[in-house]
Amino acid sequence: MKKLVLILAALASTSAQAQPPASPLTPVPAAATVISAEHKAEAARLVRLLYSEEFEMQQVDTVINWTITEVLKGNEEAQLEKKYPGLYRYAVGRMRPEFQAMVKKVAPAQRAEMTDFFAAKMTIQDLKDVSQFWESPLGVKYMTLLRKNMTFSETLKDALQSPDGTDMKREPAEKDAENAAMKTVGEATPDDLINIGKFFSENPGGKRLLALKDEKFALDLKWANIEPDPDLMAAATVKVQEGAVAYMQKIDAERAGAKKAKLPQKTN
Repeated sequence: MKKLVLILAALASTSAQAQPPASPLTPVPAAATVISAEHKAEAARLVRLLYSEEFEMQQVDTVINWTITEVLKGNEEAQLEKKYPGLYRYAVGRMRPEFQAMVKKVAPAQRAEMTDFFAAKMTIQDLKDVSQFWESPLGVKYMTLLRKNMTFSETLKDALQSPDGTDMKREPAEKDAENAAMKTVGEATPDDLINIGKFFSENPGGKRLLALKDEKFALDLKWANIEPDPDLMAAATVKVQEGAVAYMQKIDAERAGAKKAKLPQKTN
């Protein structure tokens, strides 16, 4: 079970210490070798599966929801939320479009780099096998569970405590992946777990993907720590502040109206 959890944690974009393949891997083209169009296309296919826009937008929602939860742990914020229920979910949620725009802005360059990475590190057959696995009913089911269970809570908490507030580090990210893997193992069926473990411990493409986990993780971390667009950040900040003020004014006006409606009406 422990080895399976480690394999699954590695699949969750971490460097968890999965066991190395027992048999040698098929050589991949040297870096200087020209990558064929077919090879590049297969690498791009895998990248679309691992770095889908749907998952990226899901990550945005995860960050926003985590931010709201953390903010409400403060005494003053909790008291304000008590006075104005739903304030922070409304105000912080207003920055969603800017966060989504920031992610979409860097996504093409990230996907291009990851496409080159996989094309250089995996054979065409490796890429086909891994993509076919993730496109299969089992792969889709498992990818969905992994992503649902990936909260990024340790990563975000650590980043919040860093000097610049953006430095995401390896150790907390590994912890998040292991937590997601453990939860997913508990939700998957025994047959599913056996088939997943078999693919990533026996199939050459599956084994190679796990063998690349450290290098892939380093690239993922680099992109996670890209400086956000300052204009979009400024716009997001203004929207949160303006949204909070508008929300409180709206609640105050509604309460004043309700209170006035309860007062005895003057008659002539």
